[in-house]
Amino acid sequence: DNGCHDGPGAVDPRPCRYGDTEARRVMVAFGDSHMAQWFTALNRFASRDGYRLLWATKSACPAPSVRLRSNQTGEPYRNCTQWRRTLLDKVAALPRVDVVVTSSSHWHTLLYPGTNAVISSSADRAEAWRRGLRTTFRTLGPAANRILILRDSPNLHENVPSCLLRTDGDADACSASPSRAL
Repeated sequence: DNGCHDGPGAVDPRPCRYGDTEARRVMVAFGDSHMAQWFTALNRFASRDGYRLLWATKSACPAPSVRLRSNQTGEPYRNCTQWRRTLLDKVAALPRVDVVVTSSSHWHTLLYPGTNAVISSSADRAEAWRRGLRTTFRTLGPAANRILILRDSPNLHENVPSCLLRTDGDADACSASPSRAL
């Protein structure tokens, strides 16, 4: 509600300040809406342990420097690429960053570099993600003393409330194996 989570059209991130806003220690948190799930916990930690929390999240824009297809338009998601690049440059320019925290959905539609072709191979997707993470963290360079990656939230591939209603509360029927959910 306060404008600290950017929508799909945003290209210029404006990190919001939380935690202990006057603290010398700095924590930067960024990623997509799956990162936004961690806001309450990280803000509480930052406030309690003396970190200025710089928060930047954008809809459907993961931390790894990967090429994406927009779920809304079906075209390459150039606004994400520009938003991420601008944010990383801003973070790299900070005089001090004690910790960077990131998390991202891994369900994005990835594109092969230089093309509009969707990466469908799981091995190619994993390699694109790894390469994207390396690029992101290299861009941060020595600015970040520590980097913490929070794994994506489990995905049960099911609308759980609907499933529970449909199965008279049978939680087993609405679950997924850890390997599938993760």
